Amino acid sequence: MSLFGTGLGVRVGDRLRAASWRGRVRQVLDLLDEERALIQRGDLRGLAGLAPRSRAALEELTSAPASESRDGEPELEAIRDSAARNQRLLGAMMEGAAQARRELAQAEKARNRLGYDRAGGTVGAGPSGPGKRA
Repeated sequence: MSLFGTGLGVRVGDRLRAASWRGRVRQVLDLLDEERALIQRGDLRGLAGLAPRSRAALEELTSAPASESRDGEPELEAIRDSAARNQRLLGAMMEGAAQARRELAQAEKARNRLGYDRAGGTVGAGPSGPGKRA
């Protein structure tokens, strides 16, 4: 007689499924921690390489039967919190990159507008500077 055919077997099976589900949750949380570290280092290649693994882990977690995830609200909340944290970090990283691009563009404009005379003094190329006609 199989253990899984009895009431005890059902409870053991439920516990095994719950452990499996919690293992999937742990895997997703570990991947989110890895993602956070990559974001903090600015490792875009690493993030791109992590994306397929994260997608597969999330698909595996979300494909679990609802019975496996019951009583799992704290774990799901931890996943939501970690994902939201990473989203904020990504947003800040993107804003920082955009700000750097703006500052580089301003520096380039300034470099193109300013020059030096033979004595080393600065010369501004205003609206009627080189290449402009009145």
